[in-house]
Amino acid sequence: MYVCLVNSRRQVKAVKPKKMIRVDGKVIVTSACNSGTSVVVSREGEVFVFGKDTLHADNSTGTY
Repeated sequence: MYVCLVNSRRQVKAVKPKKMIRVDGKVIVTSACNSGTSVVVSREGEVFVFGKDTLHADNSTGTY
């Protein structure tokens, strides 16, 4: 059995960067990311989640 893997992966689409207004002016002390989600932690201890896995984040504040 032969499997063609050439077309099995989706092409990554270019995305225009967006300014993260909720983080503007905050000092970020650490960050982490995976394939589609980013998390940053401010000096005050606030956690901000951006990307695909933000189901549990508060939409009005962006905090987790």
